[in-house]
Amino acid sequence: MLLKEERALEAYAAMMNSLDASILEPLLAENFCYASQWVLEEIDSKTEYLNYIVPKLEAIRESGSSVWAVCEEVALGNVDLDSLRCSCPVWAVGNRRGSNGVEHPY
Repeated sequence: MLLKEERALEAYAAMMNSLDASILEPLLAENFCYASQWVLEEIDSKTEYLNYIVPKLEAIRESGSSVWAVCEEVALGNVDLDSLRCSCPVWAVGNRRGSNGVEHPY
């Protein structure tokens, strides 16, 4: 089964919203790779990623912080052309109310 990008992004957002890695786990390939500015070396397996993310989600849960995530379409770079847009997960800690006082619709 081919995993669609949108489904993977939705699952990641759902994992962040619920702080439950079991939502994303079945979608990950055994040779899944993860790179981030928050990790020093690339994670190159499903097991290694779960060993990384589960404690992170537990720490967020135990902190009592409010975390929310959505999938949004964003422009790449400073160009606003449809061909240079992509979907990506956006997540934050705190409430959904933006600096303008408007609550995020998701």
